[in-house]
Amino acid sequence: MRLEEQFKVLLKTPLSQVGHSPSTEVIIIDALDECVDFFQVGTVIGLLASLKRLDGIRLYFLISSPNEDRIRAAIERQENDTISLATKYHDDNVSDNKSILTINFQRIRKEKRIESTWPTEKQFPVVHRSINPSPLFIYATTLLRFLGDGTRLGIPKKRLKS
Repeated sequence: MRLEEQFKVLLKTPLSQVGHSPSTEVIIIDALDECVDFFQVGTVIGLLASLKRLDGIRLYFLISSPNEDRIRAAIERQENDTISLATKYHDDNVSDNKSILTINFQRIRKEKRIESTWPTEKQFPVVHRSINPSPLFIYATTLLRFLGDGTRLGIPKKRLKS
C-alpha cells in the first residue's frame, strides 16, 4: 500500500470521523529520520500538514528527530501559522552524551581490565559520531552495549577496532 493510502486509512479517515472536539489533540512522532525511505520524510510532513484542513479537530504535532537538513526544509516548506523548531537543546545533549560515554567507558575499562588510555585518540572519531552531527542517546547507548557486551576480557578493544 502506498504511503498516501496508508496515511488516509490510518490517520485522515479516522480523524475526520471524530466530529467536533473542543480539546486539542497531540500526535507525537519520534525518530522521523529513521524512515526506511528517507526521501519520503518530506511527503510524510506534507501529509501531516494537510490534516490542518480537518474540520472540528485541532491537532498539534510533536516531531522528535535529529536536526536534519531535509527534515527542517520539509517543515519550513509547509504553509502553517505556527511552526516551532526547537534546536536549543543541542549543547545539553552533547554534554549529556559525553558524560554517559565517559562514565561508561570507565566502567567498561574497570570490568574488562582495560588500560586507562582506552579508547585512544585514534579510535575516538568512532566515539565522536555519537555526538555529531546530532547527539543521539540511542547511538551512544548502542555503542556502549556493543562494546561492553560479552564476558571475555579485552573484547571491547577488539570491537571498537571493528
